[in-house]
Amino acid sequence: MRSSVVRGKRFHVLIVGDDFTPANLFRRVLEPALLESGLQPSFDLFDQTDAAYHAEEAEGVREFYGDPHCLRERVKDADVLIVTFAPVTETVLASGSHLRVVGCGRGGPVNVDVNAATRHRIPVVYAPGRNAEAVAEFTLGLFITLARRIFDADSFVRSGLWRDGREDTFAKPTGPELGGRTLGIIGLGAVGIRLAELVKPLHMRVLAADPFLTTAQVRERGAEPAPLPELLREADYVSVHARLAPGSPPLVGEAELSWMKPTAYLINTSRGGALDEAALVRALQAGRLAGAALDVFSTEPLPLDHPFVHTEHTILTPHVAGISEDVPRRTAEIIATEVAAVVRGERPRFLRNPEVLSAGI
Repeated sequence: MRSSVVRGKRFHVLIVGDDFTPANLFRRVLEPALLESGLQPSFDLFDQTDAAYHAEEAEGVREFYGDPHCLRERVKDADVLIVTFAPVTETVLASGSHLRVVGCGRGGPVNVDVNAATRHRIPVVYAPGRNAEAVAEFTLGLFITLARRIFDADSFVRSGLWRDGREDTFAKPTGPELGGRTLGIIGLGAVGIRLAELVKPLHMRVLAADPFLTTAQVRERGAEPAPLPELLREADYVSVHARLAPGSPPLVGEAELSWMKPTAYLINTSRGGALDEAALVRALQAGRLAGAALDVFSTEPLPLDHPFVHTEHTILTPHVAGISEDVPRRTAEIIATEVAAVVRGERPRFLRNPEVLSAGI
């Protein structure tokens, strides 16, 4: 790791935010921690508000805003670089000859070339779990809204169909409760763990499939381990929380959908590529699933002529599960803590390339 910053020395912090987590928010949280450490920071702040989004990989990074070289000039004097979606490529890192640490305000620093940072001996810290609460809560809300047909009930009133005064009648939109039923979680990371915690008071059985965890680790995280085929066959509600590697096939395709109960509900708040969308449309239209709620899609924004838009028993939301009023502040606090730790020569909690740390750090 490059040598830590000397107390009392002025050093420069470049922060690239966006309209959701602005650069000034990072500064307000980070600056007191740096001053308390005896440092004298100066700041260069700007927000990417109209840069083009790139989902595919380019120059070792993906899911980023702007040109891969957009920070090359501004990073030259920076000791600290903090980004949200801006690309941190080999070219950028090579230009940042003073860089001591890169902070990425995301759950996974996919817009940072971590391998290049490691070659340059630059620690990369990030913010896992920053929006886990938001996504888990939203997912639970989707299950209840979808299964209990809350949107249908609202439309039932507004369209004038509520003409029968009886309280208890299946003439009204309704559906199954969650209590006593089985939830299957695909991918038991921070979001999956929190979702399992949220449904426990509802007395749901929780199954989880995660190839990166041992049986003991799944149990420690509050779920029963199950192979994916078993999970899909037994679950009444299936929730996808896995991030795919680029080029990977969908986790849930035609075969996997055929294993599910016709009374089951499917939720995806992870990535659009996790599902075979065409196969899901066919399953829904054929009545082989009770319903689906989708917050992410292979093409975003979702085109209005997409079959999902015209498929019944679906809820469609605009990649919003991870967005809450609390997430930006939480993101800034995590990154400020991690960056300050590195600058002080301490071991950060959320370090993507621990091999850069020198002995004793």
